[in-house]
Amino acid sequence: GDRDARLPLAPAHHAIAAALRQPGHRSGAIDHLTRTIGILDGRPSEPGELDARRLAARARKRLGSLRAELGDIAGSVALQQEALRLSEALAAEHPLNQSLRNDVAMCYIDLGRVYLSTDRAAEALRHYQRAEAITRSMVEADPRDAQARWLNGLELNSIGLALTALRRTDAAVA
Repeated sequence: GDRDARLPLAPAHHAIAAALRQPGHRSGAIDHLTRTIGILDGRPSEPGELDARRLAARARKRLGSLRAELGDIAGSVALQQEALRLSEALAAEHPLNQSLRNDVAMCYIDLGRVYLSTDRAAEALRHYQRAEAITRSMVEADPRDAQARWLNGLELNSIGLALTALRRTDAAVA
């Protein structure tokens, strides 16, 4: 039907939103991410539709990040949690797909950032630790995976920031 005809527009809206992300154009990015989600949510999800389902999760993640930048913490957390739920479902369905595992780790990272920015360091720490466990397992699975190694280092740094915010500096430097 009409929704199926609009499906090819979802990646275009997502790409436009990415281009509009900088300050001064955020409302346009929000509009295009909202359109992406509307197109993808308006149709039944088929297990084989990996790209569309992944795009739906990524659009929520980006929209959640924008909401946090604009001070809408509750909206950001809700969108980020939904992105995490969708990403975890995809990763569970495709356990050998490292890219999907990376998406899950990035969702945890983004939620951690939101929590850390709102003085919820204990929650941030838990999310950073979950992301670090995922990226560590990715590095263990393929030590040559430069992206996984970089992301794991980023997570170790984020854990240190959260521990510092919790005034647990001994653990932060260990």
